[in-house]
Amino acid sequence: YNNHNQYKDVMAYDEFTTSSGLVRNVWDLAWGSVKHCNKTIDLSALLTNGNPDDVKVLVAETRLLRAYYYSVLVAHFGKVPLMTTAEEAVNLNPQRDEVDKIYAQIVADLRFAFDNLKVTPLDNNPQRVTKKTAFGLLARVYAQGAGEGLSEGGKTYWLRAKEVADSLIT
Repeated sequence: YNNHNQYKDVMAYDEFTTSSGLVRNVWDLAWGSVKHCNKTIDLSALLTNGNPDDVKVLVAETRLLRAYYYSVLVAHFGKVPLMTTAEEAVNLNPQRDEVDKIYAQIVADLRFAFDNLKVTPLDNNPQRVTKKTAFGLLARVYAQGAGEGLSEGGKTYWLRAKEVADSLIT
């Protein structure tokens, strides 16, 4: 890439622009994945066949993935559009949402995932996420959001991160 040090873009925020292939790739992968997650969640309500318990687990997995992708986006880009449903048409004028609103959605998705995932992965497939995955990512997201000075229910995200991590360890 013309001797351009793309890792310096991300690590030191030096020339951190969309002209950097690495930055553009992070955005494209995470944002595109959010759109796929939204579509999957929306379409899950239309399923009439199949095991409802499996569908619930698959939606929980998808919400966990959406939360992960949003945690990457908000960490690197700050305010981004918060989309929780599939768009019918391309929005050429998206509005950026506040960081606290984005984190609230991430936390809601991870709590949903925790409540609906099992301790063992679906079909005993070790490559799938579990209840522990959701809790571990929730602790990470709370710690990440604590750097933004966020709080929830009168407790700082630092304290929430500690509580979740302690519960996970226990």
